[in-house]
Amino acid sequence: MKTINTYYDNCEGLANFVSNNHELLLAGNNRAVLVQVFSGICDEKYLLDISQQIRELIPKAQVIGTTTSGEIMNGLVSGMKTVLSFSVFHHSDIKVVFAEKKDRADFELGQLIANRVNSDKARVLILFSTGLKVNASLLLNGICSVNADLLVAGGNAGYNRSNMQHFVLCNEYISDCGAAGVVLDGDNLTVTCHSHLGWQPIGKEMLVTRAEGSRVY
Repeated sequence: MKTINTYYDNCEGLANFVSNNHELLLAGNNRAVLVQVFSGICDEKYLLDISQQIRELIPKAQVIGTTTSGEIMNGLVSGMKTVLSFSVFHHSDIKVVFAEKKDRADFELGQLIANRVNSDKARVLILFSTGLKVNASLLLNGICSVNADLLVAGGNAGYNRSNMQHFVLCNEYISDCGAAGVVLDGDNLTVTCHSHLGWQPIGKEMLVTRAEGSRVY
C-alpha cells in the first residue's frame, strides 16, 4: 500500500496531479484505489463534483469523504481547504459502505453497516459519521455486536462552526445524517490499533465515580 496526499483547488489541478502520478494511480497491477476527501468547504454539490471528477480520472477509484473543522496534510493543519488522500493497494481489496440513518436507532445503523461489510478477511473499517445527528458510541456498539474483532478508524464530520451543515460522502452518495466508510480486506494485510488524541492534562485531578450515557461524574 502507498498513500499520497494533495490539496484540491480545481478540476484542472486534480487532472495534473493524476497525470503526474499516472504510473502509481493508474497502474494495471493496482488491485484497488481508495480516495479519501477531507473538506472544510461544507457544500453538497462541491463534494459530489469532486467525487465525480476523481472517478472519471481514475475509473477504479472508490471515494469516501467527510466535511471537517480543520484539515490535516503532512502534519500541517489548514482551514477551509480540501485535502485528497490517495491510497493504492496491490494485494488488498476494498469495499465501500454508505447508510443513511432515516428512522433507525444509532445502534441499528452500526449493525447495518457491519453486516454489509462483514467477512472473514475484513481487517479494518474506516468510517465517517455525521456526529451532530448520529451518536458515535452507539454506532460503534452496533458494529461491535456484529463483529467484535473488526478494528474501526475514522471520526465524525465537522462543520467549521459557522455552518451547521456537515456531510459524509461515498462515491455518488452524500448525507447529512448517516455514515460512509470502507473496509479493507486481505489475507496479507496486517492492521494494528493505536490511538492518540494529543490531550494534555489541566486542572485538578479527579476520579470518575459513575457515568450516564456520555456524561461522567
